[in-house]
Amino acid sequence: MKPLKITNIQRGCVYDGPGIRTTVFMKGCTLHCPWCSNPETIYGGNEWFVDDQKCLLLQGVHSKLCCSCERNNGYKSIKECPFGVSEATSKDYDIETIEEYLLRDLSLYSETNGGVTFSGGEPLLQAKGLVPLLCRLKKKKINIAFETTLTASIDDVLLVLPYVDIWIVDLKIQPQMMLNSNSYIKRICMCLSLISHKSILYRMVFVDELSDVKLNVLKNLSELSVSELEVLLCHNLGYNKYMRLSIPNKDYTANKLKAESFVKFLIENNVTATLLSV
Repeated sequence: MKPLKITNIQRGCVYDGPGIRTTVFMKGCTLHCPWCSNPETIYGGNEWFVDDQKCLLLQGVHSKLCCSCERNNGYKSIKECPFGVSEATSKDYDIETIEEYLLRDLSLYSETNGGVTFSGGEPLLQAKGLVPLLCRLKKKKINIAFETTLTASIDDVLLVLPYVDIWIVDLKIQPQMMLNSNSYIKRICMCLSLISHKSILYRMVFVDELSDVKLNVLKNLSELSVSELEVLLCHNLGYNKYMRLSIPNKDYTANKLKAESFVKFLIENNVTATLLSV
């Protein structure tokens, strides 16, 4: 069985569904949101963070231990650095190992009506590999949430549908993304029709440009039948990750006053909106 490629497993989460949860960040995403706070989850293959602060050569230290490094024109990759200059962005987990890890907080899930949330990246891209794990978790009566853009295939949605209790749908209707895409709206509507009998929580990242297209956003929300929405204030949380991945970073940190005005507009137009800064 193909292992699951995971960038992080975070315990004690309170923003990824009800109660206290463990959130599993899956690697791989079909979208490239320019403000993504988890850039290491976008590419589905192997990647490495590089921390130059740990490089002895760059700090002016000349050691025999570094002679074979590629930075010294040696034959060893920076990935083999014994001082941790390079670190894999993800790990491969078999089902048994990750299940054992997730069950550590089983009593906490029960006490707080929490559970496990699969996020990313886009967790639906690893739907086939996740099914055996989801089946095991449901046997333990663990609440399962998926934080997703719903832009994966319909088949992937159907694969996990029997196991998912809560869908946290990240809407991509910003001007930089799918605001003016009819095909996106149709696709999401189709997916929503499949999961409509489940609990659905809608979220959207606020960037300043949304202030200029409020009527367009309202139209999209109407077409998607979204009447309640969490608006997440955009921060440049992934800055250090971009630097360590050598990926250009643009700061989309949002203006809080603009975000509050946007939320007020939605409320005035019968959309129950809540501004979150996480």
